[in-house]
Amino acid sequence: MKKLATILAIAAALTMLACGGGSQGTDETTPGDVPGDDAATDEGSGDAINDASPEDLPPVVPDSFQVGYAELDITPPVGTILGGYGVPAMNRVTEGTHDPLMAQAALFTNNAGQALLLISADLAGYMWDFGDWGPGIKVLRQSIVDALAPTMAITPEQIVIASSHSHGASDLMGFSQEIDEGPDKELLATTITQFTSLAQAAAAALKPATVLYGKTNLEGISARDKDCSPVLDTEVGIIQAQDGQDKVIVTIANFAKHPTIAPESNRLATADFIWGYREEMKKATDAPAMYFQGFEAAVHGRYSFYDEEDFWDKVYEIGKNLADAVLAVSGSLTPAGDFGIQSREATYSCVGRESFMVDAYTYMGLPKRFIDVQQDGTLLVREIPVSWHRLGNAEFVAFPGEPSPEYGGMAKERMSSSFKFALGLANDATGYMVEPQSLANDTTGQLEGYELKMGLGPDAGPSAWDALQGLGWFDGGWQQEP
Repeated sequence: MKKLATILAIAAALTMLACGGGSQGTDETTPGDVPGDDAATDEGSGDAINDASPEDLPPVVPDSFQVGYAELDITPPVGTILGGYGVPAMNRVTEGTHDPLMAQAALFTNNAGQALLLISADLAGYMWDFGDWGPGIKVLRQSIVDALAPTMAITPEQIVIASSHSHGASDLMGFSQEIDEGPDKELLATTITQFTSLAQAAAAALKPATVLYGKTNLEGISARDKDCSPVLDTEVGIIQAQDGQDKVIVTIANFAKHPTIAPESNRLATADFIWGYREEMKKATDAPAMYFQGFEAAVHGRYSFYDEEDFWDKVYEIGKNLADAVLAVSGSLTPAGDFGIQSREATYSCVGRESFMVDAYTYMGLPKRFIDVQQDGTLLVREIPVSWHRLGNAEFVAFPGEPSPEYGGMAKERMSSSFKFALGLANDATGYMVEPQSLANDTTGQLEGYELKMGLGPDAGPSAWDALQGLGWFDGGWQQEP
């Protein structure tokens, strides 16, 4: 048993695992359906006029956006466990800071009372829940809703909190901790307080804004590991908000690539190539920029794990490549022609089997989460979120882990909007989610030998996809709402 546990300890944490497991349910929420708001409709809520009953009032057709941006330095104290690389109990901790870890919030609202809050954070990952160990994203979203309630109506389903997945950032998944331990409880509590304040600051900064969209392709810096699949999402999705004087408020980029240029030997806190992207965008636009991770299972590429003396130059170079791609099309972005905001979310359960995650939980007590051990030894992760969102002319899917690029393509094919975004590690961090056909087509053994093991196992991808399909938005289904 000791030998088995040792083998599992090494294998189970070669990368960030995750938990999940079981049967599926849906919990559809449409923005504007805010508890206590009798005037809510699928497209938003209107103010009561002359004591007319809500059903007598026509729905408000939105025709303008407001945007609020805020940011916060979340660099943890020296000695904080880093995520992504290594094995449990490795004690890979920060010894200083190379560039600040950031949490950034962009809040979008319209004049129909609808809202969407997008938060990107320099974290290796952040879980939906930590069981009885401490608060996770589920608690955080409700904290934000409660804090904003005096000034605006927003529901948890209208909040997306996504990790960048830098391997030079804090571990809020719990796979790099000591055996049978979870993330630092004080850090979990502080994160709730910090991110709630961040959302409040974004709400306080709301101002009339023009929202613009764009897309481009960035070739040559990402690749599938061992050429395990020909499918690679090189698209960069872009959203930019400008104020009334055409000054940029914030630029958002969505791209699929592991932030793993800085090697495992690095002990300085860093956002990895996202640091270079933000710096270059700030120079060019005099405004902040946000990054949202894409669907990047088995996607690394140029300079990954680069362990030479000039590795910081390589880190910055990749970030600059991304910024250059965004800036190259910044003069031809498309202004919003639609101002509706919608969100739909489901929580589902998933069985964890045939993966190192099951072994890690069984033998090492990692991670801390609401998980049920079933009679056959499989694990049932009780609750995992998946969601769809629309922001004017753009649609988003938000997956709770690191999905195969195949899933990104499948989701984008079902979107009817002009601009399409696939956000990974959004509202949860359940490890890799491998699309079955890509697994069957892989002759290298990469996906079966690594990605499939570093998550919930073979049910992880299909269960998330089924939950996504159950939301009813495929092929413009959301347009059928009254």
